[in-house]
Amino acid sequence: MVKTKGRRGWTFPKGHVEEGETPHEAGEREAREEAGAWGRVDPEPLLTYRYPSRGPGADGQVEVAAYLMEVAPETSGGAHEWFRQPTWFSPADAVATLSEKREEEFAAEHRRVVEAALQRLTRNGTQ
Repeated sequence: MVKTKGRRGWTFPKGHVEEGETPHEAGEREAREEAGAWGRVDPEPLLTYRYPSRGPGADGQVEVAAYLMEVAPETSGGAHEWFRQPTWFSPADAVATLSEKREEEFAAEHRRVVEAALQRLTRNGTQ
């Protein structure tokens, strides 16, 4: 996980799809830029979740497609946005940390992402 832009909380690397990119390619790029993580991103989203949206024209929330990434251990922790402080968390610690300083509806959305990832990894025998 990475620190949010305001450095007040934690989140998953994410961002906008740039021209010429597929959504999963954007996920791969964002993981690299924000967390210094390289690896293979599933081409199909794990799920979509709601995330608070702030800023000009924001209506309070956006829908984010979450993708699983198999991080190559020899490449994780590379160059990243300095303020993001990429950190690995256990699933339980991730859920607890993602709930801090966050409205309950969005904390629940983050829990859904962690639970879905665990289910997929268990089903695929990679946990």
